[in-house]
Amino acid sequence: MTPKSLPHESDLLQKIARRDEKAFAAIYNFYSKKVYQYSFRILESKEIAQEVMQELMLKIWLMGDDLLKIKDLHNYLRTASSNRSLTILKRASLEKKAHTAFAIRYSQNNNSTEEQLLLKTLKSILDDAMSKLPDHQRKVYILCHQEGLQYEEVATHTGLSIETVKTYMKYALRFLRSYVARHTDKATVLVVMCLFKLF
Repeated sequence: MTPKSLPHESDLLQKIARRDEKAFAAIYNFYSKKVYQYSFRILESKEIAQEVMQELMLKIWLMGDDLLKIKDLHNYLRTASSNRSLTILKRASLEKKAHTAFAIRYSQNNNSTEEQLLLKTLKSILDDAMSKLPDHQRKVYILCHQEGLQYEEVATHTGLSIETVKTYMKYALRFLRSYVARHTDKATVLVVMCLFKLF
């Protein structure tokens, strides 16, 4: 059975408040899938649930000393993801938009908080980096990391060998990590790599 929380979680939160990237990575790796699942159960949209997860994990990174007020991170993130997801659903209902159309509009226009603004900036940097990849590397990266296909599925889809797919992914990730490192604050690099799976 998966544990509800991490050992020494309060120590990790104290370290994150001091901008410790390794502590953030530990929290992210443990909670990101949980937060995504909480959101997806409500939203039934992979795209928006992923954005809610990224937004909340980025908020953890930005909270600073306010993190020390959190006594139960599991409950905090479950409540935050549920509240955020319900707010999004309510807005969608009020606007009476089709689900897919709302997903597109949400991604483009929902920028009302600090976390959303920063997330939009980070995505822009990553999009710029992706545009500079060779076509074959970009295609493999999109299929693997954005569409969630396994290497074997990408190989079948593209007609490439599995080893070629792995090589293209290795070069693509190496370039993207390097680009992000050059275009973001040093203390934010690992955070970006976690949020956008650049590892």
